[in-house]
Amino acid sequence: MTESVLFVDDETLILDYLRILFAGEGVRILFANNGAQALEIAGRERISVLVADYRLPVMNGMDLVRLVRERSTDTVPIIMSGYSEFPALRDHVHRERIFRIIPKPWKGVEMVTAVREAIAESRELRGRKGAEGISEHPKACAG
Repeated sequence: MTESVLFVDDETLILDYLRILFAGEGVRILFANNGAQALEIAGRERISVLVADYRLPVMNGMDLVRLVRERSTDTVPIIMSGYSEFPALRDHVHRERIFRIIPKPWKGVEMVTAVREAIAESRELRGRKGAEGISEHPKACAG
């Protein structure tokens, strides 16, 4: 199964760079400009990794993570953030089970490595759920 990674940022240049960066990674990449778009995508797609900016229009990245994880506990969240936001984010890391916080500006290799590791974590979480006979895919609950 091809893994899907959802990148959420309101800066078009960042999303364009991510599109180029992940073009050869063998993953399905999806993009949203705000939290509402991201929730709509997460409602219809299985998302292995959610990479969201902390500061987003409509809702912040932590609220988005919480809402996506309510639907899919095997979606692994990564937050991108400016250095000035780090103290506020530390409280959320354990509560929201954030896999990694990546400081902006980030290096391409840093982002690719974090996403690869998050994909492995998502697969492990799905494997554990599969062994327990649990399904949380949005489409599996329909009908």
